This record gives sequence, structure tokens and C-alpha cells, in this order.
Amino acid sequence: MDSISPVSGLVGAVVGASASSITTVRVLKAQLSDARMARADAERASIVASLAKGLEALEEHARLVPEKTQRPRGEDAREFRMRQHEAEKQWEGIWHVKLHAVKIGALEIRHEVLRGRLLDNIKYGDSLHMLEYATHEHGRRWVLRGLVEDMTQCLFAWRREEPDLPEPQRAVREAKESFEQKTEEWEINAEAEEADRQQRRS
Repeated sequence: MDSISPVSGLVGAVVGASASSITTVRVLKAQLSDARMARADAERASIVASLAKGLEALEEHARLVPEKTQRPRGEDAREFRMRQHEAEKQWEGIWHVKLHAVKIGALEIRHEVLRGRLLDNIKYGDSLHMLEYATHEHGRRWVLRGLVEDMTQCLFAWRREEPDLPEPQRAVREAKESFEQKTEEWEINAEAEEADRQQRRS
């Protein structure tokens, strides 16, 4: 009996040590998981805070987009056109700077679907001449503010960890359709011009 006791004690010690090691590993894994989650949440919060400021500035500037207006009675037509052109040039310069800042922030996002959604909206907003069909009915202010609002809603849905992003807003759908239609027209015209050049050479 006495000769067995030391062995039993040794086995018990080994089993106890193993159980303790397993518990320690589990605790460490849980701590590492919690730390990773905390870092991910902090990173998410930082990105959202930065992008939210950029989107707010973008939305404010979208409100100021020059819309087509009638020439005031008595104003020289040439001066009116020059004034409109200058206002448009100044507005576009600031718009593209603010849009680029949002794009830089969007590229930091690891979430592929959200990043793609933001970059698509930025692409539409960066190609103002491609939004002709979307802006014809509603005006550029409605379309551009809709693009910004869609990005904002998607960003905060991601921040809340919702399973899916919101459905694209109407302004986004119309901007996408206009962009694709203008792209198709451009490609058709480019092909026609190339065919014409080839015909002239032959």
C-alpha cells in the first residue's frame, strides 16, 4: 500500500499539472481573443470617426453645388457664363479634394463589401460628367447628397456590426445607371472613331 502511494501521488500531480496547463492555455486564448476584439473595435471606431468627419464635410459641400440657373435680366450673357464657369470650377476643386480624403479613409477598411460600396459611390461622385442622366431630373445636389448619405448609412451599419449593409438609395441606383450608360456610349463612340480612322487609312 505504501509503495503504491508515491506513484499515486505522482500520477495525481501530473494530472493536476496537466489540468492546470490546459486551463492556463484556455485563459490565455480567451485573453488573446478579447485583446484582438478590443483592437478591432478600437480600429473600427477610429476609422468611423475619421470618415464621419470627412463625409459630413462632403455633405455640406454637396449642398453648395452650383445648379443651372437662368441669366438675370440685364446681365451680359458672356459675363454670366464666365461667372458660372468660375463658380463651377471653384466648387469642383474643393469637392474633389474632400472626396479624395474620404477615399483615403475608405481604403483603410478591411471589410471588403463596405469598402467596395464606398469606393463605388466615390467613383460616381468623382465623375460628375458621367451623372448627366441621373442629375437631369433631380439636379446634382439631390444626387450628390444621396451618394454621401448612402455612404454614411453604410458606415454606421458596419460600426453597429449589422449583418448586412443597407440597400442602395435611389440616388445611388440612378448614379450607377447613368455612369454605366455613359460608359457604354463612350465605348461605342470610341469604337466608331477607331473604325473611321481605319477606313481613312485604307
